[in-house]
Parts: sequence; structure tokens; C-alpha cells
Amino acid sequence: MVDRKCTAADRDCPGYHLVPTSGWMGDPNGIIFHDGRYHVFYQHNPNDMWLGNPAWDRMDNVPWGPAANPNVPKGLWGLHCGDVCWGHAVSEDLVNWQHWPIAISATPGGYDAGGCFSGCTVINDGVPTIVYTSTTRTPAAGIRTLRAQSIATSDDGMVTWQKHPSNPVLADVPDLSGAIHAWHDPHVWQEEDGWYMALGCGCPNVAGVILLYHSADLLNWQYMHPLYVSGAIEKSGDRWLVPDFFKLGDKHVLLFCTGTPDAACFTGYAVGDYVDHCFIPEVEGVLGPGSAPSAMAARTLLDDQGRRIVFCQLGDERGDVNQRQAPRTGVLSLPWELSLLDDLTLGVQPVDEVCSKHQPDWQFENVTLAPGKTWRADSVAGDMLELVAEINVGQADEVALGVRCSNDGREQTLIVYNRLEQKLSVDPSHSSTDEGSCEESCGSVLKLAGNEPLRLHVFVDRSTVEGFANGRACVFHRIRPLLEDSVNVELVARGGEAEVTTLNAWRKEAVKITGLDN
Repeated sequence: MVDRKCTAADRDCPGYHLVPTSGWMGDPNGIIFHDGRYHVFYQHNPNDMWLGNPAWDRMDNVPWGPAANPNVPKGLWGLHCGDVCWGHAVSEDLVNWQHWPIAISATPGGYDAGGCFSGCTVINDGVPTIVYTSTTRTPAAGIRTLRAQSIATSDDGMVTWQKHPSNPVLADVPDLSGAIHAWHDPHVWQEEDGWYMALGCGCPNVAGVILLYHSADLLNWQYMHPLYVSGAIEKSGDRWLVPDFFKLGDKHVLLFCTGTPDAACFTGYAVGDYVDHCFIPEVEGVLGPGSAPSAMAARTLLDDQGRRIVFCQLGDERGDVNQRQAPRTGVLSLPWELSLLDDLTLGVQPVDEVCSKHQPDWQFENVTLAPGKTWRADSVAGDMLELVAEINVGQADEVALGVRCSNDGREQTLIVYNRLEQKLSVDPSHSSTDEGSCEESCGSVLKLAGNEPLRLHVFVDRSTVEGFANGRACVFHRIRPLLEDSVNVELVARGGEAEVTTLNAWRKEAVKITGLDN
């Protein structure tokens, strides 16, 4: 069982988010609803608090990221990934989780000796099947050199998995007028004439590309054509990764993680029509904040209620040394529900299961926010809270809801709505007195119509902040407050007066995360 008590060694561990029992948690992958259970697989290193094996890191003396060591050739970053495998957590209610045995892990000396990386899970004639990126390793250097796609199946209800003897099932990189890179992260779905795979990569002179493949049996794959090529999204990097393709309403949606090895990643999306195996995008956008260093790898599932539910990795901004001193590192977002709005952008809100249903622990009504005057929600205190506020922004330039605020104001994390910029953002510039904490602000477009009030729904879970607004925007960030009294909630308006119609607050409790034998 995961001990959720806040200790000096693990004061940042979230209490009601999904975390690993130990080691490192990365991208969600292969998430699926099957036989009444939500299965969340995730990139996992059970032996270290970091993506790579510490012995390799010390041996090579290579800090993470090319900015730290520009002499390492581009393309080798993140390749020292020792023990990366698929962790596996299961839930019946999206709240309480049970960790099952590791699903797949590297076979020494084999086609996946360099690690088992992101992919998906499908049901093939009743047989649960994982499709994942397998990597080999150059023995002399210990570096991953070849990516391929492989599969594994389960015959005992997804508890244990067996790799297919034909692996890898896809190893030939297509010729796209130049050497492509980052050829991985398969997403597979079934149509009447067989199986289709979207595969992320980067292509010289083109940048991000999602490739499309076809197979009749999941074993023999033929390359078809690019499903989608870099569009109008700015700063989308030189590769697109972890694609997810699905129908939502009467349109199709493609999610993808953008970025470069030394730049922030974010989840982009395109909405459009899918006709004759060609995707015709109509609208492009960003799911969540467009520049958060912790926004990565959104993956979705369709449950028995017809909901399209998404998880993403919230990352960890503590850095290598601080992460390795912790019992565990990494956390997944709360489950969110996606919707298709009238303008074909994506709506997002927390699933109903994670929202408090009982009477609020604190309630406030009709609070006037004078310009520049901070109002503190009397007696509301905690590092695990749920907050729901309705605010008439009026003529204020911006309004901000502060969480994890210290008594002296030295620490605070602000969820800010800027009326002039029509933007919802997280401002972590004073979230911690630790000079090494991440101070990069991140935001999401939010256009309020006419006199539409700002409706905020915020979850605070120790080091994790997730905020949703009006069913149309979300922001999130990892923070590291150090002061013991950084537990207060505050609101402020700037450039004009605003009115808090209601503010409801709930204490949140740590949820159960157990092992299969607990």
C-alpha cells in the first residue's frame, strides 16, 4: 500500500492522485476500460526515481538535457533508460486504485532490452493485447539504438502478459525523403477492414508527423501515408509523439505530444473529419496549458458510460537530485472528461467521481474584491482541497485565486484569469521559497461571453494544482511550498472590482492505493 502520510522525505507526494508504489512514474499508456475496470498502464522505473538507470548516468557523467551538456549529440538525450517498463494500476471508481504486477519489462539481450516504451491496449477477439515500442541497446555504450513496435497478450484477465514470438511486429522505418527520428508510441484502433496504427515521429524539413499503418492481424503491418503533418500550432517542436485518435461526437480528434528533447512539451490536438483513412483537420488547439514543462502525454479511454476520459503526466519539477532523495516521483493527472464544443474546440472538466458530493466544509457568498486588496477565505486551510468559485469579473483586468498561500505572502500559487488577454493561467512565481523551483507561468485560452461569470474548479493536492474553468479550459502545475503555513486560500482582483458570488471549499482525504495482494 502507498503510504500517503506527508513526511519530511516525501512531503510532496500527492494524497488523492495516482502515484507509483515506488520509483518513477512517467507517461500514461495503454489505458483502457474493460470488464468493469479502468486499467491505467504507465511508463515506470521501479528501481530509480528517474527515467534512467543511475549507474549509467554516473558512468557517462551526463546531466539531463542538452543545455547542461551541449557536447552530447542531439538525439541521445533520454536514451539511458535502463529499467523502463509498464506499470499497471486498476480501479473500479476512478478514485481508489490497486497496483497490479508490472505488465511488461525489458528482456535482457532481446529486442526490447533498451526498455518497453509507450503504446496502447486493445481487445483483439476478446484477447487483451498491448502494442508498445520496444528498443534494443548497443552493448558497448548501453544506449538505445533501434526502435520497433511489439505486442504482448494476456489470458488471465490482464494480470500477467506474454510477449508474442513474432516480435518485433513492425521494424521497418518508412522512407520519407530523409531519416526520420523518434519513430514510436503506437496507437491502434479497429475498423471493418482490420487494424490501424498511428505512430509518432519527426521528419526532416517537415517536423512533426503522425504516420498511418494498416494490419489485418496486428502482426503484419503496411505503411499507408501520413495521417497528419505539422499544422498551424506554434512551437510544436521537431517531433510529434504519443498520438491518440478517436471519434468524439460526429468528428474525429487527434491528440499528440509536441516538443523537442530540450524544450517544454504540451498536448496539441486537431479536430476534423476522417474519410477513406484520411484525416482532414478543421480546428487545431492545445489541451491545457500551452507551455507547461509538466504537461505531457495525454491518453484517453472510452468507458461504459460513453465518456472519453483522459489522463496525462503531470511531471516533476524537483530536478534530478531532489527526485532521487524521494521514495517515489511522478504523478498522473486526475481523470478528465473531454467534450466537443460548438466551435469544434475541446471542452474539459474533471470526471464526476473525483468531485466532492457532500456539503462544503466552508461556504462564502457575495464577497466584493476591491482592486489590489487581497481577501483571505477565513478558516479555509489545507494542502489537500477542492475549491469551486463563481466570480463576476466585471471591469477587473484580472482576478486570481491563490492556493498554498503562506501567512506572510512569501509563498502562493495563483490561478489567474486575465480578462484583457482572455487567458486562464497558473502563476507559480512565488509558489516556493526554494530558488530551484519552476517559476514558468503557463496558460490556456478562455474567452468569456458577455456577462458570463468565471466558474473555477480547483484541486489542490500538496504539490499538485489542477484548475478548470467553465468546462472549456484547464491548467495544472507541480509546486513545492516549503513553509509550514502555506495552506491558506486567497482571492484578489486587479485593475478593477470583481464579485465572488460563491466560494465553496472541501477538505480532501488521501485515497487508497494498494498492491494486488493487500
